[in-house]
Amino acid sequence: MSIIARRSNLINVANFLELIHKKEFIDGLNIDVTITKDKQLIIFVPTIMGGTLSIETIQSSNYCDLGDSGIYSLEVFFTNFIGWKKKILLNIIPLINPPLSEETASYISKRNSEYIDLLTKIISNYPSLKIYLSSVNYRLVDLMEKSLSHFKIGLAVSPENQTYLDVDYYILPPSMLDGKIMKQQIDLGKEMMILVMDGNQMSIVFQYFITDKTEEKTKIFKQLIFICSYPEMFNSAFIPLSAKEDQEK
Repeated sequence: MSIIARRSNLINVANFLELIHKKEFIDGLNIDVTITKDKQLIIFVPTIMGGTLSIETIQSSNYCDLGDSGIYSLEVFFTNFIGWKKKILLNIIPLINPPLSEETASYISKRNSEYIDLLTKIISNYPSLKIYLSSVNYRLVDLMEKSLSHFKIGLAVSPENQTYLDVDYYILPPSMLDGKIMKQQIDLGKEMMILVMDGNQMSIVFQYFITDKTEEKTKIFKQLIFICSYPEMFNSAFIPLSAKEDQEK
């Protein structure tokens, strides 16, 4: 088992950077990436102190007009990780598109291509970083596989769309925990990641792997990567149990 820290809406960029650099148990970080109207890639999470901006607002605004509302340039963000050896997971947020019609289909395709071209240009400047790329959007995943095949490409699976493309890794919510599917994908050499956003989801993971544990589930648990909005809380809850189990064996 390993833990990836996800920036939550309760922590600003500076504190997030301090957390992931200081805590040795953290094996990487996960952030959301989107694009502004003037084609700037930014990381963004609403913050309590800075107010909130919708993804639609960000994508329809120029970077300079967004102010200091949890907005951070992706390229500037990367400068904090020169020489870093842990994973950097980028979740590429899909574009908010108008209702689909024949007229808008080519426009959407063009914008998606520009989005991934810009991403390719930026991350190509950091070949030594261990970058993982994922999205819930199949078009973006397909474009990333074509342009960025030298990086790990993943799919964020949801209950609404449970199709498994042939990618390097999958991200599942706790509500989709399924031992048979996880084992099948792990046996195929895929990395399986579980996105744990809050205490509710942590309880689901605890119930599945600890309260209702089986030998097979324990084997799977040890091979999973957990993406956590509250990594310290998750580490405190699960690491002692995992260590105790190893000692008993």
